[in-house]
Amino acid sequence: MGEFWTAMTPWLLMAVAVPAAVVLGLKLTPSDAWAGRIIRCWADSEGFQLLAIDQARGVEGLLTSNGCKAYRVSVRDRDGSVRQGRARVGRLMLGGEGRNLSIRWDEPR
Repeated sequence: MGEFWTAMTPWLLMAVAVPAAVVLGLKLTPSDAWAGRIIRCWADSEGFQLLAIDQARGVEGLLTSNGCKAYRVSVRDRDGSVRQGRARVGRLMLGGEGRNLSIRWDEPR
């Protein structure tokens, strides 16, 4: 019986660890609705009119880490100028809903 459990241990660990990692990974990645709220709050607090939020595609969307998602944002500032850039939204810690937002504009201001 001891040999059986010794042989089965790696399989049992994988049977538990892989689904747990998938579920935990899904929990750590922000939902689009949550990220949209964070971006809208940021735009309001900065005095911007939010024109568009789109999930980043291609290489730009792949260059995220630590449970972040990338979005393309378009805003109108107080002067009426339209600015576009990349917003990265993520979670601060395991399952936390803390605000973690960075914006990188396409053109220097």
